[in-house]
Amino acid sequence: MDSKNQKSFQIFKLLIPYFKPYKVIIIIAVIALIITQVTTLGATYLTKPIIDDGFNAQSQGNNFWVWLPLVLLGLVIIKGFTQFVYVYLIEYTTSKMVMSLRQQLFEHYLRLPVQFFDKRNTGSLLSRITYDTEQVAQASGDALIRLITNTTLVIGYLALMIYQNWILSLSTLVLVPIMGYCLKYIQNKMRTIAKRLQDTMGSVAAVSEEMLRGHREIRSYGGQKHEKKKFLETNNFYRRQYMKMQTVTAIGDPVIVIISSFAGIILISLMNFEFIRDSLTPGSFVLIVSSAMMLPKPVKTFSKTLSSFQKGMAACETLFQLFNFKPEKDDGNLEINKILGNIEFKNVSFEYENSDSKALKNCSFKLQKGKSLALVGRSGSGKTTITNLLNRFYTVTEGNIYIDGHDINQLKLNDLRKNISIVSQNIHLFNDSIYNNIAYPYNNVHEDEVIKAAKLANVSEFADKLEAGLNTVVGQNGVLLSGGQKQRIAIARALLKSSPILILDEATSALDTESERLIQQAIENLEKDKTVIVIAHRLSTIENCDTIAVMDRGEIVEMGTHSDLIKKQEAYYAFHNTQFEQ
Repeated sequence: MDSKNQKSFQIFKLLIPYFKPYKVIIIIAVIALIITQVTTLGATYLTKPIIDDGFNAQSQGNNFWVWLPLVLLGLVIIKGFTQFVYVYLIEYTTSKMVMSLRQQLFEHYLRLPVQFFDKRNTGSLLSRITYDTEQVAQASGDALIRLITNTTLVIGYLALMIYQNWILSLSTLVLVPIMGYCLKYIQNKMRTIAKRLQDTMGSVAAVSEEMLRGHREIRSYGGQKHEKKKFLETNNFYRRQYMKMQTVTAIGDPVIVIISSFAGIILISLMNFEFIRDSLTPGSFVLIVSSAMMLPKPVKTFSKTLSSFQKGMAACETLFQLFNFKPEKDDGNLEINKILGNIEFKNVSFEYENSDSKALKNCSFKLQKGKSLALVGRSGSGKTTITNLLNRFYTVTEGNIYIDGHDINQLKLNDLRKNISIVSQNIHLFNDSIYNNIAYPYNNVHEDEVIKAAKLANVSEFADKLEAGLNTVVGQNGVLLSGGQKQRIAIARALLKSSPILILDEATSALDTESERLIQQAIENLEKDKTVIVIAHRLSTIENCDTIAVMDRGEIVEMGTHSDLIKKQEAYYAFHNTQFEQ
């Protein structure tokens, strides 16, 4: 077994656990499938008695022509019934298996760390759930049916031939090595092309997903021609790979048919020998020749089976490579239902993967419960990195982060994150109602609590004017709402969560004065009795914070109250003057 075939076999073995729950169903389906093909072989065998005995029916009291149609009818009925059974059962099994694969992959995505998604595009990951799992279905379902069908027919036709005359039949076996070499070559070519097809389909999905997400920017910047060209190149590359697969299949079919057809030629040529002619009846000879001529059909289908199987194995390989990525690390064993909100960063440094410099350098600060800390500084200075580390989206490179005196790595992830609420400038809303977006992900929250959160966040101010009110569907990612309206829904969601720690990451950026006023009111309601970390470029929104930390190139260069930092006339003072002079 060469390395490619061995690899395909190893990948297929990984699928076996998905079949185990349905092994009884599969066994029944395989038996029904074999019976179906046996009826086909039985109909072929009838050619012998028809020729040898059928025209001597007068000496047999015409009984032959009485039972022949009954036998044929019985074979047809059995074949129809068993065909329905195996098709239904195999389709049922593969659909359940694909559902399990999709569910497992979806849940695996939910457990993967943020770094995984930072390095991959959404379209490619989406293609794995949709396209790749379908290819697995074809490999596990269609290929299984074809494999058993063709194997049964090949063995059956050979058995019929050998039973009639083993010398004549075995002479055709000289073609087996030639046919085996051709099938092996075709299989190797298909595997290589199938892997490229999988990767290219991911690229098609990625380009499409980028266009759909960025359709406003594409229109506003006139990027339609650029996007058309980019998609055309990707789409055409997929077409070329697809045509390569079809070319190999198209070449493989006639080659296999030609080789198989030589079996009939060899048989007819051997009839020149008298001892062979004497050992056969006319019916036996016709049965052997017809079986030999029927052999190419199941044999040539092996190339299509290999095509389907290799596509499926390429998809399987990609899926199981994804499963090999380790879930987000959660080895904390300390369970805390409700934290107080005391935060301490102690000599924390952090470096992103494949980065040449540290995003944070030896950062230290303490924030008592119920107090507020503002992080200010230029873009890329490390402000958002601090909040990401607090949520354990990333793990610190050096130092420690404590909440209520506990190292956050000792806390269970779920316990940590349920005590932290985030309102950022990039709000993600689900294609659902305003009500369900506020209540997300709680299924058992009381309606009065949702309405109260909507009022406190000033969501009711615009929702009450809508025909469906809080039941209004917001569209994909809230496309039917303004930026300020989406921000207020996010604040209402955080209000409902009521976590003791609140992170506001540019929550009022790029909003008009009226929207900012309403959101500022909502934030004031949200901040009550909470430990708050605010990231803002607008210094007017953070002047009342208990502590302000000025960051530059990953370091905290200044800390203090607004008035203290103004008096020092250093980094914050310069930043403040620059902004207010504008």
